[in-house]
Amino acid sequence: MQSARVILMAVAALAALIDYSAHVQAVPLSCPRQDSVDYTVLLPHPLDCGLYLICQFGSPTIGKCPLGLHFNPGLQVCDWPQNVGCISSVTSTTSGVSIVQEMEDSDEKTESNENIETTTAA
Repeated sequence: MQSARVILMAVAALAALIDYSAHVQAVPLSCPRQDSVDYTVLLPHPLDCGLYLICQFGSPTIGKCPLGLHFNPGLQVCDWPQNVGCISSVTSTTSGVSIVQEMEDSDEKTESNENIETTTAA
């Protein structure tokens, strides 16, 4: 009886995880040229974990999380830093500034040498 209960709990946890992951969308690397009618594309800011980019008509506008929160690209919300695991750093290179943003809990690293022109949201 105990093993049946453990199996039932494991199946329920797996079903909840599958349902949750179905709602998380892949995060694009740049603003799309056309806006979606279904959702607004939000991207992590390459320099500051507390900022994010709002894509409008193919151009990014800077959005700001409340003090102490970081942008969570997976959930598309401002979240507690421990839930996001974002580390931003800026290093100098011979060609200018290299921006490295990585997530603490993964081996993924995004590096960009591009200049991002943005306007600040009011």
